[in-house]
Amino acid sequence: MRELAAGALPFGRLFGAPAFHYIAQAIQPGGGGGTGPTGPTGADGPTGPGGGATGATGPTGAIGPSGATGPAGTGATGATGPTGATGATGPSGATGPAGTGATGVTGPTGDAGVTGPTGATGATGSGATGPTGATGPTGPTGATGATGADGTGATGATGPTGATGPIGPTGSDGATGTTGATGATGTGETGPTGPTGATGATGATGPAGTGATGPTGPTGADGATGPTGATGPTGATGSGATGATGPTGATGPTGSDGATGPTGATGATGADSTVTGPTGPTGATGATGATGATGPTGATGATGAKSAGQIWLSAAGMWPSITSGAADPTKTEQTTNDQNIYTIDFDPTTAENAEGNIAMPSDWDGGTITASFYWTATGTSTNSVVWKCEGRSYGDSETLDQAWGTLQQVTDAHTATALQAQISAATPAITLGGSPAASELVLFRVGRLPADGSDTLAVDAMLIGVMIGYTRTA
Repeated sequence: MRELAAGALPFGRLFGAPAFHYIAQAIQPGGGGGTGPTGPTGADGPTGPGGGATGATGPTGAIGPSGATGPAGTGATGATGPTGATGATGPSGATGPAGTGATGVTGPTGDAGVTGPTGATGATGSGATGPTGATGPTGPTGATGATGADGTGATGATGPTGATGPIGPTGSDGATGTTGATGATGTGETGPTGPTGATGATGATGPAGTGATGPTGPTGADGATGPTGATGPTGATGSGATGATGPTGATGPTGSDGATGPTGATGATGADSTVTGPTGPTGATGATGATGATGPTGATGATGAKSAGQIWLSAAGMWPSITSGAADPTKTEQTTNDQNIYTIDFDPTTAENAEGNIAMPSDWDGGTITASFYWTATGTSTNSVVWKCEGRSYGDSETLDQAWGTLQQVTDAHTATALQAQISAATPAITLGGSPAASELVLFRVGRLPADGSDTLAVDAMLIGVMIGYTRTA
């Protein structure tokens, strides 16, 4: 095949490789049969006489059938063409209508805030009073009524009132007093927010803007032409018929297609509507997760102090000891309001004792106890009395005649007024004899210690009772 003229498109480039193949198939004779045999070489014509003119060329032999088309060669791929210019930006899509939801219902007005304090009253204006207008002229005196008959006559008609004089000019206004301070503004609670208005319908989507397609890049250079097939042997020259033309050489491979030019830039997409559609309903709440493992138990806190209890030992229920005993319980009555009390009186010079017993509560922890003394006296001295207390606890089947526990004492001063209730401080902790335990019987011995240097009250100390303090088990 002949080479293409400069600038001409190859057949495959113009119609595409499939079209070229189809046409090549169509032009093959006999549907693409094999090449026929080369015709015989014609006999050499007789040599002309020497020096004579060359004999006429024998007729050309018939052209042999075309050889089969060689396989289509594929040329190397052409260089990539330059990038096409960016396509013009497509027009922006029309903006969708703005969807505006209806305004929500206004929430109820919040409670009115507390009224601020009234500002101070401004100073009263002190403008001068305008001058009094001139008195109008006195109207004429009315005619005297006729004198009535003897006796009280009817009162004559009142004469007409004289015209009112002109009003004097108004005095200038006094200066305005200063404005009182503004009271604090009361702030009411904010009312609840009204429900959200329904979302407006979504605006129509603007048309999608598609930029114009950029120009096609230039066609890549043609691939190199394949090698020409070998020319068949030329028939021998002579007068004989020209030998059949040898089969056409196979067509060289088609050059590779040039690179496709870059696609033009896509035009800008049309603007979307800005209206958001309504929010979808909230999904159902997921199932509650499994409860986590219980954390380790914290360390046990320190044990709090035990609570205290009290028991009252009344002098009315006590008795004097046989040995060194005080006086028997005596009932006395107050002279004005007749209050009656029992007391056991303790001498100011001789050590005396009295005793009592109680069964301790079931919540006693069996520990130490204390004693506070309630007493009075007839004197007016402010001197002091020294009180003492000791005891022993007994369980079931324990012998009564056993040693007392540890004695403790407390000093309390008298007031300067006779027959007032006196309450001493508690003694230090008293350890009872025995093996103290809850609900056991406890015998107490109380007394006065006049030999102690702090006991200086020179009259009998009249014991009203003793408050026993103890500690509970919890």
